[in-house]
Amino acid sequence: MFHFAIRDRLSLLIVGLLVCAGCGGSDALKSPTAARLKGLATMYLDYAAAKGSGPPSEEEFRKHLRRVEGFVLQMNGVDPKAIDATFISERDKEPFVVLYGVGIGQISGTSAPVVAYEKTGVSGKRLVAFANTKLDHVDEARLHEVIAKKK
Repeated sequence: MFHFAIRDRLSLLIVGLLVCAGCGGSDALKSPTAARLKGLATMYLDYAAAKGSGPPSEEEFRKHLRRVEGFVLQMNGVDPKAIDATFISERDKEPFVVLYGVGIGQISGTSAPVVAYEKTGVSGKRLVAFANTKLDHVDEARLHEVIAKKK
C-alpha cells in the first residue's frame, strides 16, 4: 500500500482540477503552448501551496521543478526532460512573462491573479495563465486589465 505525502495528494488534486477545467475556447486554448503554460501555472500553484506564495524568482522556480518527481511533472503537463522549454511559448518563440511572488490566498475557481502570460502572442492576442490554472486568450487591453485587477 502506498503512503502519499501531502505534496503528492496536492499534485493529484491539481490533476483532477485540470481534468475538470473543460476544453472550451479558441484553438489557441487547445494549442501546445496553452498546455505548456497550463503546466507552468500548475507547478506555480504547487510551489505556492507549499510555500504560501509563488516562487520569488525564475531561479527558485526552476530549482523547484527539478526537485519534483518526474511522474508528477508529467501528470501536470511539464516534460521532466525539457524543463527549460517549459518557460518558452511555442507560438511566439519567446519566454513567458512569469509574475514571481504572487500570493494564492484569495484564489477560487472563478477568480485568481495572473501568474504568467505570453510576451508577444500571435495576431495581437496572448495566452494568460491564472493562479487557479485557468487560461484565457486576450488582447492587449484585456491583458492590462487582468494584470491590474489582480495587483
